[in-house]
Amino acid sequence: MGSSANMAMGGKAGAKHEAFLRAGATKTMSEAANIKPSSEYQALAEQYAARAAKMAERAGAGDTLLSRLGAKLDEKQVGKLDAKANIVYEWDKNSDGKISQSEFRLQMRAFDLIVDDIKAVDALFKDFDADGNGFLELAELKVAFKRALIAHKAASASSAGVKDRAAALAKMAEQATEVMERTAELEVEEISLKEMKEKRGATLEEKLGSMVTKKNAHLSDLTKMDTSSDGLIDKAEFRTFVRGVGIKDNKLDNDEVDALYDTLDHDKSGTLDLKELKETLSRLQMAASKAANDLTDEADLVAQMVKIVGKAQARMAAAVRADDMIDEHYD
Repeated sequence: MGSSANMAMGGKAGAKHEAFLRAGATKTMSEAANIKPSSEYQALAEQYAARAAKMAERAGAGDTLLSRLGAKLDEKQVGKLDAKANIVYEWDKNSDGKISQSEFRLQMRAFDLIVDDIKAVDALFKDFDADGNGFLELAELKVAFKRALIAHKAASASSAGVKDRAAALAKMAEQATEVMERTAELEVEEISLKEMKEKRGATLEEKLGSMVTKKNAHLSDLTKMDTSSDGLIDKAEFRTFVRGVGIKDNKLDNDEVDALYDTLDHDKSGTLDLKELKETLSRLQMAASKAANDLTDEADLVAQMVKIVGKAQARMAAAVRADDMIDEHYD
């Protein structure tokens, strides 16, 4: 038991983090590893999410009334003259061999292509009416349908690429969010490590434990408290012992020492006998060992998280560089 705390602080795990666990350490493990703050990745995630939304809007920018008509025609497999002729027969409600503006409107409505403003439909009809006679003959419809199908294919091709880009940007946002969350978890653990380091040896029990461990104290050393040579340790003798082991604490008062003494005096006799002294030595050593081990365990956890976060941030940086090269094509 006497060397357990020293082993905890002096073993391989503790030695790796010794520089960071010293009271005067100026850098955290994250700072030493050049870990960027989680706020930076939160901003990056928001940036990519905004760009993904903007790119998704662009995906529909080429969606015109002409291309939407082409999509409807494509569904009907209008690509041959006889199919075009059949469309004329379907659209030509009065069977005069030509499509009037009102008949055109009816068919566009049947295609669900009239949403709010019919002016756009009339403008498209006028654009198709090459000779300006107010009707669309078969020859004009052939040209109109071809234009619509070409516009649909072009819009589809453009939209597919832009949608893929939007999906890639959304994926980047997800990756940045994941890095942000992992980094935030590391930051929480580093705060815990800092608090544990600041509180190390904060209690009188831990301070005494540290002292007896450093001095490799044995039961015989504790029995020296018995200045009255009656085989028992009273509160006054215990106070003298505590003051004499080298604890430098201006705030340490008799009440704090007496409170610890009372917890050691199991039988509440007002004195500590040999059995209680044995238990006292074991308890003090265990308090020091636990404080040292807890601190080292937390340091090990932080060190592992630093490695994980460091790799995640490196992957994110590489992804950003690669994405910037792709971006030149779209922006």
